Amino acid sequence: MNDVKHFVFSSATTCPYPVDLVFLLDSSESFRTSGFEDAKSFIQKVANYFTLGENDTRVGVVTYSNRDAQNTWVKLNENYTRVELLTEIRNIPYDRGHTYTGLGLDHVRNNSFLEVNGRRNYTLDFLIVITDDESEDDVIRPAQLVRQMGITVFVVGVGQESDLSQATLETIAGTPDRVFRLTDHDFLVDDEHPKFIRESICNASNLCVPSPCHTNATCRLFGRTLTCTCNVGFVRDGRVTCTGSSRSFKYC
Repeated sequence: MNDVKHFVFSSATTCPYPVDLVFLLDSSESFRTSGFEDAKSFIQKVANYFTLGENDTRVGVVTYSNRDAQNTWVKLNENYTRVELLTEIRNIPYDRGHTYTGLGLDHVRNNSFLEVNGRRNYTLDFLIVITDDESEDDVIRPAQLVRQMGITVFVVGVGQESDLSQATLETIAGTPDRVFRLTDHDFLVDDEHPKFIRESICNASNLCVPSPCHTNATCRLFGRTLTCTCNVGFVRDGRVTCTGSSRSFKYC
């Protein structure tokens, strides 16, 4: 039986910006049992950095391996408490299958980021892909479709270039700026690397702060465009769109 004390990390410093945050974890044979456990600990450390809750950051977790093994273990709208969420992540089983990252990305796009499963229309969406092997299927089109939904993709690649190319990681993320290369699974659980990665994600979620939106609207990023979505109970007041610095802002 797992002891919760083993994996509930300090949340004295958290990212205050609410986001919809989904992790896509490679559950293939290449990770091996110890590496997969390290990857789950990494997810816990990153998720625990955010203020969690129905009206704060929501977290989802998906694993993938074989062609028919894309599994959603945590949905964005399940609203676990912090301890419950970390426990659910710890209990995710390991598949030991092959690596079909493209199918994993398709599963996330078709399931995780749907309003019926908890995606909100007034927060930024983030996907963190964690893998340590080249995909056995195409990742170009699936990754493009995910990013076209307005989802910002980060990739954590574990291993050497011979195991997982930088080009593949950049193809998934869409830019080298959101690729993190770790040469060993041990770096998933040290103090430095998870801290740097989670702070990078938090900084990206701060793109709308200070917000150009009206106080009754929330900023949302779609590629290079920031728009303002009216909060529940408010409607657009007819003001025109303001454009500047290659970004468009719509006010309520």
